[in-house]
Amino acid sequence: MLNDNILKHNNVLHSCYIILLFSFAIRLFSLGIFRSENIYITLLLPSLLMLISVFVYLINKKVSYTVLIAFIFMFAFVLIQPEVYRLTFLMLFVIMFIIKDCNLSFVINVILLVSILSVFAIIILVSTGIIENEVFPYQDRYVFALGFANPNTAPLFISTILVLAAYSINLSKNKMLLLPFIIFASFGVYPLFIATGTRAFFAVWILFCLTIFFKKIFINRLTIKILRWFPIIALVSFYIMAMNYNSIVGSIDSILSYRIRVFEEYLSYFSLQDKIFGNAQITPTTEGRWAIANSYNVIFLSNGLIIFLIFFHFYRKSIDYYFYIKDYFSLSVLIFFVVYGLVEALLIGITFFPNILFWILLSRAKPIPKTIRSEKYIPNEIGYKHSGLEILPQN
Repeated sequence: MLNDNILKHNNVLHSCYIILLFSFAIRLFSLGIFRSENIYITLLLPSLLMLISVFVYLINKKVSYTVLIAFIFMFAFVLIQPEVYRLTFLMLFVIMFIIKDCNLSFVINVILLVSILSVFAIIILVSTGIIENEVFPYQDRYVFALGFANPNTAPLFISTILVLAAYSINLSKNKMLLLPFIIFASFGVYPLFIATGTRAFFAVWILFCLTIFFKKIFINRLTIKILRWFPIIALVSFYIMAMNYNSIVGSIDSILSYRIRVFEEYLSYFSLQDKIFGNAQITPTTEGRWAIANSYNVIFLSNGLIIFLIFFHFYRKSIDYYFYIKDYFSLSVLIFFVVYGLVEALLIGITFFPNILFWILLSRAKPIPKTIRSEKYIPNEIGYKHSGLEILPQN
């Protein structure tokens, strides 16, 4: 039985986490649903809640100077140039810092509950006419935004909830419910795809299902090598194509709904300093600039190369860790997020708090054994092969 001090400590951690999640919910409805431009609601109130959560956490737990300095640096970084993506990235950093000590099932289930309640709230708001279900022309028909700002947001939000629910089932004692849930969810995915016309959502959901049920085929030595470097490959590829825009790149860009062109337009006024430290002026303005629908481009443009490499460090460590312990389900979830992040600002989106699952996985990844980290290793299907010996995961 846990003693009173441990229970008190866990309650403090869980309270901090719920406060942070509440601040994300505020941003969902203020920015994503009501499209409010009130900075007090969209920025200052979530920031205040975040600071309260961090303060409560710090006074109840001793933290290393490295973590404290990192938080102070990132908070100062945001204050120098306030911007929604910078604040969101700071919030995600704080969540990684806090939830790594929380009970995983509690964390997942709270996100799932808040997410489902949010969906019901959005349905009520749309059905009562408080929020308009906007219609957009798409090819030879019309598609619906379902209460969000554009047709891409609703399937993005709902698909992350479905992945979150699948992860919750996988953590539970009722793993046999996973297959019926995936089948049932897939029946809902198709009409949502028809209603919104979001191709990426449909394709990535199929990829997620395949990686879950055919992991031996889709999670192997080659895919892990690609997955480990995916954010770098994505950013560098977009950067090269944007800087060398031609007819061939234009053909690729048309398939990507002109995401490369948007990236090129932002880069055109970026200085070297902006590329290193980021630029706060990347959100759409009255000047007619489009939103950047690519997670890696958003992290790079808003926070700069230094922060991007810090993010990449945590990401790569998590891929190594989950492959080492043979947690293929977590790897399937990471594949879903990083592939979807290529065509949407999912990883750092200001209205997608179910995406916290991605950051949860990053926060809980541990360093693999030093003997593996210090020398060259070759990933294979069951772990890491090192110096001719298989090093199996430790329980």
